Amino acid sequence: MDVEISKLIEGVVRNRFGDGVISSVKVAEDTDHDGDRIFMVTVVFEGKGPLDDEKTATVIRHIRHKLREHREETFPIISFMSKNDAEGINAEAA
Repeated sequence: MDVEISKLIEGVVRNRFGDGVISSVKVAEDTDHDGDRIFMVTVVFEGKGPLDDEKTATVIRHIRHKLREHREETFPIISFMSKNDAEGINAEAA
């Protein structure tokens, strides 16, 4: 995974939602069912209320725009989870 691409995606997400809303952004390279490269993006938010629907619905468009500026055509697949849910998953894995 290219660190520059990971930071670019994280920057777009954090910029889109503002300070104090996003706890972490994890980006992993994967392949889809057709064998094409994808970026799996997991956004963990603080959980102090629901995320803005308009921002969650359009964040991929903003990420794709930035990726294309860097000549990267890999499609991002994004998922959102609250910090509490992420901590629960980490506790189960331990």
